[in-house]
Amino acid sequence: MSDLHPTPTEHATVSRRGFLKVAGGGVAGSSLLTMLEARQAPAQIKGTTLRILQWSHFIPAYDAWYDKFAGEWGEKNGVKVRVDHIPHLDIPARMAAEFAAGAGHDIIYNGSSILTRLYYKNLVDLSDVADAAGKKYGGWISSARSLVEVEGRWYGLPIFYILAPMLYRKDLFDQSNLKYPDTWELARVAARTLKPKGHPTGIALSQCADANLFWRSMFFSHGGTEAEPSGASPTLDSKELREFLRFAKALFEEGMTPEVFSWDDASDNRYLASGVACWVHDAIRLTGPPRTPIRRCSRTPSSRSSLRGCPASG
Repeated sequence: MSDLHPTPTEHATVSRRGFLKVAGGGVAGSSLLTMLEARQAPAQIKGTTLRILQWSHFIPAYDAWYDKFAGEWGEKNGVKVRVDHIPHLDIPARMAAEFAAGAGHDIIYNGSSILTRLYYKNLVDLSDVADAAGKKYGGWISSARSLVEVEGRWYGLPIFYILAPMLYRKDLFDQSNLKYPDTWELARVAARTLKPKGHPTGIALSQCADANLFWRSMFFSHGGTEAEPSGASPTLDSKELREFLRFAKALFEEGMTPEVFSWDDASDNRYLASGVACWVHDAIRLTGPPRTPIRRCSRTPSSRSSLRGCPASG
């Protein structure tokens, strides 16, 4: 974050940028990675305050565990740690407000594939921390770099990769003699067939992270790219984009519920659990109604239009 207006606290403070530079920049040979692993803060940050913004986890026990972990770490290292939890859909607006004000949280879990690069000018260069983690744990997967890197510098740390395969109702497919949906075309056929029977599909077309993730995944599955590997020039104006848009339009018109324009990230979860959806494109944690057979596509993609998992970041 910017350090124009440090947030007042009861303890001595360093700026957010200063704290992260001290923690991650190598004070006395230390780094943020080393500090966290050793659970020991450098002396320079003792007596300071660390503010963390997290989403309100869909598993409440995780928030309780994280708050306890952060509090214990703070007590041990002489740092006052405050963790705030808000609905994940509110995080983009909160980030924008804090960056505009130049004050707020020191560490933000944004759970997005675009926010780090959007606000990189307000963030600390964490390249040294990312390099150290990569060297220690065997390197980063290729998709991690594109989430957080701008002009050769890393402004965030990707923390997970989530598989988002096709999850479909096997009973509905079997009743209509539909093929296993291992390509987007077969998924389109299934939606077109089952929507008239009261079982459409849906992918969010709204202001939420899943909409960015899953429509882009479909675009990539059609061979599309957003920019050159260097990031210097956009590549959106392409025949692959037009092919994808034609397909997406047909998929929506033939097989989707119009509710997708107001969906949030959990709406497809609820839609599948309600017993209405014939298939959704989301993480494997989803379940259907009781005693309903849910299957996920796990076959290795064999064509350009095959289903793919998508990267996500924190």
